[in-house]
Amino acid sequence: MPIPDALIPFAEHFGLQDSETLARIFGMLYDHEDDLALIPALPGKVKEVSAKTGIPEERVKDELYRLALKGAVMKMPSGEFVLPDILLELRDFSAIWPEAPLITTVPCPCRLQARIAGKRPSECPAGEKSFCLQTGGMAQALVNRGIATVLSTEEALIRIDEAAGAGLVHNVTDFADDFETASRVGMSICNCCPCCCILLYSVYQGFPEILGNSGYRPVLNPDACIGCGECAEHCPFHAVSMDEIAFVNTEKCLGCGNCALICPEQAFTMEKMETPPVHF
Repeated sequence: MPIPDALIPFAEHFGLQDSETLARIFGMLYDHEDDLALIPALPGKVKEVSAKTGIPEERVKDELYRLALKGAVMKMPSGEFVLPDILLELRDFSAIWPEAPLITTVPCPCRLQARIAGKRPSECPAGEKSFCLQTGGMAQALVNRGIATVLSTEEALIRIDEAAGAGLVHNVTDFADDFETASRVGMSICNCCPCCCILLYSVYQGFPEILGNSGYRPVLNPDACIGCGECAEHCPFHAVSMDEIAFVNTEKCLGCGNCALICPEQAFTMEKMETPPVHF
């Protein structure tokens, strides 16, 4: 595994341009498609790196903060991003990369409230397993209260896969790309059912802004659609209708991705929107 040409000057700085071990380390740290353009452009602030690389500022910001969280670059008080100057710095900062943060699960408050009130339907797709997940500081606060179950990363991924298979809608705390705050405060990952969730209920009552658009939209390949209707049946926002093939009402769609997950023919793909709508 050779060191990519774009990273050779960085490797030469350490005198390890021929090291297979460093090549493997670089492969783990700089694993995004933009990294090979961003790393040679450092040091620099987001605007400067964007000008050097031609990559949009928002994308540069997202990636540099991601790399800083991993310890692959360092953010200085001036706002400038720099590469570690000595190999020991690269080791130290990347070794404490929070690859496996604290992850917990608690019973869904919405489904619990619906059950206590006697209004949770027997056909609720969520079943009885806890699907609400938390990370970081949010998870620690729940552990301190003694009400959370700690999960491994693998267990959490299984819960998320099971939630997707049940047709639940993933909702994640939005920190507007403020990764430092997200890491410190922690995140909530809700997996919402259309029958009990207060967020989905608010959407149905005409207040979609309480949930917000995911920033993605489903794109249908009409040649792949067989008109089975699975997507229309499982769309929690009633945004999909059927004729001979599926049709998505973009004014109702919030981009949850259920149609893409449920389609047996993989006829839907999720496309990132340049300017996500705020509401219907």
